Amino acid sequence: MLHVESHALKGNLLGDPTRREVLVYEPGDLPSAALPWVMVLGGFGSTPRSMVACDPFRPNLVERLDHIMRTSVCKPALVVLPDAVSSLGGSQFLDSPVHGHHQRFLADEVPALLTQHFHVATGPERHAVVGRSSGGFGALRLVLDRPDAFSVVGAHAADGAFKETMPPILQHAAIHIQRMGGLEAYVPQVLSRGFEGADYGAMFAVACGAAFSPNVRGALPYAHMPYDAETLKRNEEIWRLWLGADPVHTVENCCPHALQGVRFAWIDAGYHDEYGLQFASRQLANAFESKGVALHHEEFPGGHRGTSWRYEHTLPPLIETLWQ
Repeated sequence: MLHVESHALKGNLLGDPTRREVLVYEPGDLPSAALPWVMVLGGFGSTPRSMVACDPFRPNLVERLDHIMRTSVCKPALVVLPDAVSSLGGSQFLDSPVHGHHQRFLADEVPALLTQHFHVATGPERHAVVGRSSGGFGALRLVLDRPDAFSVVGAHAADGAFKETMPPILQHAAIHIQRMGGLEAYVPQVLSRGFEGADYGAMFAVACGAAFSPNVRGALPYAHMPYDAETLKRNEEIWRLWLGADPVHTVENCCPHALQGVRFAWIDAGYHDEYGLQFASRQLANAFESKGVALHHEEFPGGHRGTSWRYEHTLPPLIETLWQ
C-alpha cells in the first residue's frame, strides 16, 4: 500500500481528498529484468480495497492473481490499483474540474510513484490498463487520450455506444431524481445518507454529468445533465459533449495513424448484459478492427455483474504483450 499526494486532484469542486492510496500487487518470483505493469480500474462505486476484500463465496483479485502467476499461466508483472474514486461514486477516470484531474493522476502521478518504489519498465509499450464497466471506459479513454503512458488495454463491458446505451439509464435516473426533489436537493441527500437501491443508477448518471459536462458555476453536483428535468427532452448541446466522451465515437472518428500506439486491445462483455454493453463492445471491436488495431473480442455467458473472474482470462495475454 502506497500513498501519493496528488497535485492533479487539488482544487476539485467536490472537496475530495488529494491524498490517495495505490495498492500494488508484486509477484512472488521477481525476474532481474524491469517489470512491466498493469493498472486495474474498478467499476462505478468500487474502490481498490473493495476489489481485494475477502469474499467467502468467490476469490478476490489478489487470490486470482496468485493463481495465474503461481501456476505460470501468466508472466510476472506488477498489478496496480489506484484510488480514483470521487464522492459522487466515480470519477469516470477523466479530467474534470468537479472530480479533479483523475486521468492526469493515473497517467502521470501513479507511474512516477511506481518508479520511486519498484524496478519497473518505462515507456508506454510496457504499460497496460484494464477495467470493468466504468473502469473499462476509463481504461479505453486512457489508452486513447494518453498513448504516451499506455499501449495495451482491456475493457470488460465498458461504457460506450452512448446513443444506444445511455437513454434508458438517463430516463431511469431522471425519474428517480425527480422523485427525490430534483438534482440539487437529491445529491446532498445521497452524500449524507449513503447510496441505496436506485441511487446507484441515478448517481452514475450524475457522475457522468460532472465528468462529461461540468457546471462549474452551478451548485452541487456541478453537472449539466443532457436532458430537460421536466420533459426529458434532450439538450443537444450537452448531449454532444457526452457523445464526445464515448470511446466508440472516438475510435470511429479518428484516423488510423492516431491509434498506432495501441499495441493490443481485449474487448469483451456478457451477452446478457443488462445495460446493453454487449452491443457497445461489438461496436467498439468493429471500430478498432477497421483501424487495424490488434484485437481480441469475445462474449461470455452472464450479465453485467459478478464478472471479476474475467481478469484470469485477460491479464495473461495483456501481460504477455507487455513482455514482447
